[in-house]
Amino acid sequence: MDDNQDWLEPRNLAEGLRLLMIRLRLSPAEFAERVGISLSSLRLYLRGTRLPSALVLWQVAVESAKGLRIPVDSVWVAMGQWLERELQAESSSSRHA
Repeated sequence: MDDNQDWLEPRNLAEGLRLLMIRLRLSPAEFAERVGISLSSLRLYLRGTRLPSALVLWQVAVESAKGLRIPVDSVWVAMGQWLERELQAESSSSRHA
């Protein structure tokens, strides 16, 4: 069996946000309210059609860390990895187009 467990990791920010909502046991409406954003904005992020600002990402990290009782740095770094994967995938697909 392959020891590489990348398939367990979110491939992009949208998947990561969904994972956070599941771990926090929050609906999209509850998550948006907790983070302080509109539900319509969250839906754009979950569809992957728009990326949140750095301020919104920070709010997500802080509120998620509180809810999960983990250091905010852990969430912040994970979100950076999700964004990096997303950008790498976009870069790769644009080179093959």
